[in-house]
Amino acid sequence: MNITQLTYFKHTVDEMSVTKAARRLFVTQSAVSQQIALLSAELECRLFYRHGRSLQLTPEGEFLYQKAKNIIIQMEGLSDELKSRGKNVVGTVRIGSGPVTGKKLLPEIISGMLTKYPDVSFSLFEIHSSSLIKSIVESRIELGIGQIDEEDERIHFEKLMVGRLVLICSSQSEWSKLKSISVRALPKLNLIRRVREVEYSRLSKILQTAAGRNFQLAAMNTETIVPYVKLNMGMALAPDYIIAMMKPKGISQIRIEEEIRIPWGIMRDKFRPVSKAAQVFIDKLKQKLPF
Repeated sequence: MNITQLTYFKHTVDEMSVTKAARRLFVTQSAVSQQIALLSAELECRLFYRHGRSLQLTPEGEFLYQKAKNIIIQMEGLSDELKSRGKNVVGTVRIGSGPVTGKKLLPEIISGMLTKYPDVSFSLFEIHSSSLIKSIVESRIELGIGQIDEEDERIHFEKLMVGRLVLICSSQSEWSKLKSISVRALPKLNLIRRVREVEYSRLSKILQTAAGRNFQLAAMNTETIVPYVKLNMGMALAPDYIIAMMKPKGISQIRIEEEIRIPWGIMRDKFRPVSKAAQVFIDKLKQKLPF
């Protein structure tokens, strides 16, 4: 058994496809299949059930997957940990965040760290909050920054603040003078909706009764929706902290009477130690928060 076999096995499980794993690893499918076959033979157990083209882990495969993840994580961080002993801060920090956070909050933090710690590098990925947990579990990123909808036993979530959902409208709209509104009134409004996958769960059933409009925008991010709201083409729901970061002109906020809270913070793999470089970044982020 070697680290290459464990790495190929882990990526195959992450993708549940030999083809996709090979593509991600930049090797041939036969190379992946061969290493997994050797691993299975050495351990004298079956790692996958095959149902046509689909894969399913056996109980032994599931056990090995959890062990392999930890081994790979420790191997990947070993060099950086050794170099970071003492005062040195080295290594690569892989971060996932939404577009507004990536544009408005992180540039100065990352730029400052690169200047102060020349042996640190960053990889920043624009990922919607609904996909952050999956990216962390699959070790694509080390830290996820954004809202979390529900707890996950695999994830450590450090709450940095609690946002509120607000209704936004054009400052030219007759609604802009309104201070607050009830959730029950939302279906009657001309709302620019988010795609279903990222709709706020507490509102999804209520908004199903909303009337159809002559303009529909299937968007995942508030940043895409705001320009249409500004032109008074509709209203939209958005987290107040996103509006605070964007500071868009021509937009008014209306408080929702039935308060809908949105926990926002940093998430990471609960079973993976935080690198020294990542911890420095976390500390800098906490200092930078403007709200």
